Amino acid sequence: MLSKRLLNFLAFIGILCLSFQSSSLVEEKGLTRTWYDRIEEVKNIMEGFFNDEALEILRELESEIAEEGMQLSRIGILTQLYIGDALEKDQKDQEAIKKLLWVRELSLDKGYTDIYAETCIILALLYEKLDMQTDCRANLHQAEQAILTNQLDTIFPEFAIRKSSYYRVFGFPDSAIIYAKQALETALVLEQQEQISVAHLLLGMLKRDTPEEALVHFQECIQIYTDLRDYTGCIYAYVNSLRCYQRLERYEEALLYSDSAVMAIPIAIANGNDAFTWGSVYSARAEVFYKLGQIDSAWYNINKASRLNLEFERRNNAQQVAEIDAKYNDEKKAQRLVEQEQVIKFERQRRIFLTVLTLLFLGFSAILTFYYLRLRTANRKTVQQAKTITKKNEDLSRSLEEQIILQSEVHHRVKNNLQVIISLLEIQKEDLTDSNAIQNLDAMANRIYSM
Repeated sequence: MLSKRLLNFLAFIGILCLSFQSSSLVEEKGLTRTWYDRIEEVKNIMEGFFNDEALEILRELESEIAEEGMQLSRIGILTQLYIGDALEKDQKDQEAIKKLLWVRELSLDKGYTDIYAETCIILALLYEKLDMQTDCRANLHQAEQAILTNQLDTIFPEFAIRKSSYYRVFGFPDSAIIYAKQALETALVLEQQEQISVAHLLLGMLKRDTPEEALVHFQECIQIYTDLRDYTGCIYAYVNSLRCYQRLERYEEALLYSDSAVMAIPIAIANGNDAFTWGSVYSARAEVFYKLGQIDSAWYNINKASRLNLEFERRNNAQQVAEIDAKYNDEKKAQRLVEQEQVIKFERQRRIFLTVLTLLFLGFSAILTFYYLRLRTANRKTVQQAKTITKKNEDLSRSLEEQIILQSEVHHRVKNNLQVIISLLEIQKEDLTDSNAIQNLDAMANRIYSM
């Protein structure tokens, strides 16, 4: 197996030498090409991680589409999708999310289900990178519904890879393996080399507990990524292979893959990758040197990894500060425009209000005069009615007092009669000797007393 790996290593060195001779994969063929031909061209370029070149073509295409007023057409939306994809590959996550959210909404409204599904998949990747599990899961669910409903078989391998990665990142390794295998099987049938390589990479990472099995997948990755000239993918595969050999304590072979990863970094940077994202490569390399007893080399590499990581964090912080400043300035400009618009609106409303107020005042004065005259007449009638009502109230009060006195007298006489009945019962009780009869008379007297 070592001889085969050495051959792969030598083949990779040859490809590296050839790659320095070409700075562009695609030559401009003029405006005779259709826009869709240029989209296919961009897809091929992005498979090799030449994101800067892809973005340049996409920006030109975006400008041409805007000149024709076709931003909302299928080709216009598709162009925005690939711009968002390229931005994600360049680690410009916030800008990519903003672009792709627009694409997702518009493609859904227009019924472009394939664009919608691909957009949801890329958004899921971005949310996964930002550790936003809920948003990641929601976009994967939307992509899955679109794929199953519309039988978008060609998109399924990419979806399965994203689903596997989601389960791997958020702690469900068994489910991650199932989806990675599905991705590999379907990608092999569809001959999608990029998806095949990513599926192998995922399976290798998920099978780290069995380094020999993981190495088989990483070897497949290296072969495919080398053919695709995807040096970023090669680096990831080399580093993962290195760690497998570390677990097997085969440090000489681990060092060989470390060398390959280091040699691939300049090419990846030339193709648009950030120069400060590869600190992990030098950290892994330092571990290998340490195990081999080469302390100076280990120290050199760990220092380099630290510098790269610090610079990466510094640039990230600077980028975040710049984004915050830009957002603040945009919000400030927007606030000024809103304030100016509010001032103009207020002045316009004030003039309208004064005009309306004047008209209302004149109308109200006329109405007030009319009703004043009517009110004066009505007041005279009201005074006369008030006198009549007062007299009637006095009569009613006298009648009410008489009724109260009469009712009081009736109540008094009723009470006297009841008291007489109680007295008669008391007299009758004196003639009785039967205790039951006496108790019954007492109960009757009590009831009458209660009444």
